[in-house]
Amino acid sequence: MRKGVCLFSLIIFTTILVAVVSAEPPPGKILDYERIQLENGLSVLLMEYHKLPLVYFELRVRGGASVDPDGREGLANLAAELLRQGSDTRTAAEIAEELDFVGGSLDIDVNADFTAVTAEFLRKDLATGLDLLAEIVARPAFSAEEVERVRKNVLGQILRVRENSPVIANQAFEAFLYKGHPYGRPVRGTETSVKSVTRDDIVGFHQKNYRPQNAILAVVGDFTADEMAARITKAFGDWERGAASSSPARSLPAEPDKWQILVVDKPDVTQTQIRLGSFGIDRRNPDFHAIQVANTILGGGFTSRLVDEIRVNRGLTYGVFSFFAARAERGPFVIATFSKNATALETLQVALDELKKFREQGASPAEIEKAKNYLVGRFALGLQTPESLAEQMSDLEFYGLPPDFVDSYQENVRAVRLEEVNRVAVEHFPYENLAVVVVTDAKLLKDQLEELGEVTVRSYLAD
Repeated sequence: MRKGVCLFSLIIFTTILVAVVSAEPPPGKILDYERIQLENGLSVLLMEYHKLPLVYFELRVRGGASVDPDGREGLANLAAELLRQGSDTRTAAEIAEELDFVGGSLDIDVNADFTAVTAEFLRKDLATGLDLLAEIVARPAFSAEEVERVRKNVLGQILRVRENSPVIANQAFEAFLYKGHPYGRPVRGTETSVKSVTRDDIVGFHQKNYRPQNAILAVVGDFTADEMAARITKAFGDWERGAASSSPARSLPAEPDKWQILVVDKPDVTQTQIRLGSFGIDRRNPDFHAIQVANTILGGGFTSRLVDEIRVNRGLTYGVFSFFAARAERGPFVIATFSKNATALETLQVALDELKKFREQGASPAEIEKAKNYLVGRFALGLQTPESLAEQMSDLEFYGLPPDFVDSYQENVRAVRLEEVNRVAVEHFPYENLAVVVVTDAKLLKDQLEELGEVTVRSYLAD
């Protein structure tokens, strides 16, 4: 049975790989959209897409976890979770019933930089869907009863994370790397901070951050731009502008001059989660395309060096990858993997060796060409839905990217040269100042890890 499952997975994996590398770039202008701004400051991006009788919305608010006040971590997430739990005219049950009746979808996601409210409706239900979207974003009720119910749900999620070693590793790595900076906060907050948030905190957060001049609304679907502009003006035109919000600038912690190692002690695990990396790049970094090519070679592709050496050649893990989380400020560069406790130290050492080798020896022309083909193909496949198009439009506006960033992406990737990849491998793939986090049974690995650098140990139960 296990061999059959593995063979089936290999067939699917190969099919996806062939599709990715052979996909043709979309013809003509990719993001052909119109930008308008309402009198209240709401930025609206409209792209007609008539292949399906659907309309997709992404409303992005500049209010993610990084603007949570100190001691109120998780506030942005609580406010977002409560949006669909009642408005000034509908209860939570009525909102859910109306969504079900029209067959629409409505999702809310919070990350470090922003909160995104996404919705999709059939064209025939556009009026209902748009009014519902505007109502929950601009006029949520935040009833005391719903606040407590959602708080309990979030606290339950936080407690369940304690049994999820990969999530523990991800959160511990960012907290360890971004000491004292908002990027080090878990989006859901901690048990202590979530318990401390009051309804007044939530109302105040919404009043400060959920303002039209602080938001972007991207719409892709079966409509005409003039028609949609009129509908949005009617639905969102009375959304009060409010006072301008601003968050204090916070500099990143100083980069360490040596490796820093954190062991998250979880005695019951049989597999060790490993994360290593340092500060990466912001979304506007001029080396963005060269870094993507370089990272694909190291650990971002199906046939990357890390996969070849750690998984294929040595059989130490089923999964290993590297990535740059480019954000409004410098997001992290991360190598992530896992292994049996007995081979965890070897896995970590091989990952470090491959990173060092990549920095010192650079890439080959063949690797660069393969990485370019992979990125161009994946990019083309990633622009086949209204959802992906709306996300790209929102990114352009939110991060202040050049207007032709998406349209010129394939060309810019193709133009990356060997010397650029080898340069960014040294400049943007850190080695001497890494943060290393392992989630493991500390008594098994602590002494061995001390041979690499100073080790800090804390329990996985720490808040």
